[in-house]
Amino acid sequence: MFPARARKALKPGVILAVLLLGLLETLIVYSAFDPYFTWYFRDFHSRIIVDGKPSQGRVHRDHSGRSLFATRTDLHEPMTYMIIIAPETRGHVWSCGDWVAPRFPIFGIGDVNPPCWIFSNPSDAKPEPVHPPPNPVTGSNFVEFTAYDGRRVRASW
Repeated sequence: MFPARARKALKPGVILAVLLLGLLETLIVYSAFDPYFTWYFRDFHSRIIVDGKPSQGRVHRDHSGRSLFATRTDLHEPMTYMIIIAPETRGHVWSCGDWVAPRFPIFGIGDVNPPCWIFSNPSDAKPEPVHPPPNPVTGSNFVEFTAYDGRRVRASW
């Protein structure tokens, strides 16, 4: 079918492709059983509402529905917030700073370097601007909070 010369040229590429697929499969299986790794899935039916008006943005939720990333894209620079929904509390909201959740429909985050928990050296810390408290309100299919710019954001799915 192929000349011997063509088969020889394709062999390293095929071997490399098989090895990469094997590595990818191993990573996916490992992450599925790793309790410190979470996959976030984009909810394409989600809506972002800012001060009662529909806005641009996206929501990525984990499989349990207890944590999510809400990204506002209506701003000059997109802004992502990490939200933890805890039944015993009103929830917790963190700004992710310069990090923005990817546009991909699926992404994973491990415990080694979570994107929204920023630790800094107190000796070179800059004074942080004062932000309004987030005052989160959660429901079965929504979360509402005050963003850093003072606007009320509601993410529903």
